[in-house]
Amino acid sequence: MTIQTEKGVGPMKMKNIVAMTMAATMVWNGTAVFGATGVKTAVLNDARISFNGGTPQTIQCYMIEGYNYIRARDVTNNLNMHVTQMQDENTGIVVQPNMAASSVRPTEKLTKQSAAVNVQKGWLVYDATPFEAECFLLDNRFYFKLSDFQKASDLSRDISLVWVAAEAADQGIKEPYPNTYYGMEVSWDAENRVVHVDRVNTDLKKVFDDIRSNQSQENEEMQKPEEPKKESQNSKNPESQEAVAKDSVEAVFQLVNQERKANGRRELVLDPTLCEAAQVRASELDTLFSHTRPSGESCFSILDEYGLRYSGAGENIAKGQRDADEVMDSWMNSEGHRNNILSSDFTKIGIGHTGDNWVQLFMK
Repeated sequence: MTIQTEKGVGPMKMKNIVAMTMAATMVWNGTAVFGATGVKTAVLNDARISFNGGTPQTIQCYMIEGYNYIRARDVTNNLNMHVTQMQDENTGIVVQPNMAASSVRPTEKLTKQSAAVNVQKGWLVYDATPFEAECFLLDNRFYFKLSDFQKASDLSRDISLVWVAAEAADQGIKEPYPNTYYGMEVSWDAENRVVHVDRVNTDLKKVFDDIRSNQSQENEEMQKPEEPKKESQNSKNPESQEAVAKDSVEAVFQLVNQERKANGRRELVLDPTLCEAAQVRASELDTLFSHTRPSGESCFSILDEYGLRYSGAGENIAKGQRDADEVMDSWMNSEGHRNNILSSDFTKIGIGHTGDNWVQLFMK
């Protein structure tokens, strides 16, 4: 596989990390990752997609067994990202979000109402990080599920954050390179039936500086005389900690329904089983802050594990907020999260809170 990148950790280090990531993917699957999963019937479909907060566009795609597969170039052109198809024996594409699209001309109109396509495992390489996903090739164009673009972006971002932490630990490094990570976020506006695809950048310089600042504070604390520690009542009593979590869940629930009532929406029902599922997801965020679970599965697989039947679902996650007011303020000021909270399609909610991790699961 040939990859060109400007990710700033040096060509050799990048090459080694990519190789290790690919090897880990192969081990996880227990076998070689490529191979046909079968010939499927793809039916022409239209999807309404808003790119970077713009007016929703009608984008042609193909639906297979309830999932829309979209041409890779339709995504990258609208986000002004560079994409190339792999030129060797590997199957897939290479997306370079830090480079502009080589061409932004409109892709050709799809005319085949249906087609028999060979759905197979392929590589969606995002910013030099390989992610394995189902895809198919039709008329020399690769089609992937839109959700897999975000999964690939999330994986690459998480690896970038690991690199930044390692660079911050090396006192010889003055600042990270690059200073910004260019990712993407995909969210579903159930009320308006629009998919939102947005560029979401992570300020790696700020992450680097925060780590360095914390290291300095820790060093200063180590030099101070140690004072006797007073255990809080909550730390001695697990039941008190559980009560705090329950209070937070109830507070978020009340704020959600306040927002829905103010916007003319029906109040949601707090579902106990859905809350249990949300609590598990909140714990998982310590391992991987993503809509992808640490196991590699979609966040919605937790609903199946708890035997929940649903026709539609959504998830909001957050980290770092101190209380219900702060986390709701964050969510309501983010279009995708706000849309989930106010969606008329949802009737039930589950809320999870542990430490500074927050989760909302919505369901109909």
